[in-house]
Amino acid sequence: GQGANVDDLKSSAISIFGNLKFRSLVGEDSPFRTLGLFGRYDIVDPNTDVDDNGSSLLIAGVECTPVKGVAASLNFRNKSYQADIKSESFLFLNTEFKF
Repeated sequence: GQGANVDDLKSSAISIFGNLKFRSLVGEDSPFRTLGLFGRYDIVDPNTDVDDNGSSLLIAGVECTPVKGVAASLNFRNKSYQADIKSESFLFLNTEFKF
């Protein structure tokens, strides 16, 4: 619990994600072999006893891995709120270098 005479906080969350690599879908010489799509959707209600305090997050993008150890992705992120708060949208360019 959370202490004497304090009700436990009840929350809920769900996350769904997926990834599709083009490598297995296209020919050996295709330039699309280095690409992949990814997506994720989260729904969170931090306190189920309180109305309009939840949020959701959507992430979707494309990733390019031209050579081993180098990757770049362009992705869109949108965070929405149950309450009358304006949703937030962002566009990200991420890079990764492994050595």
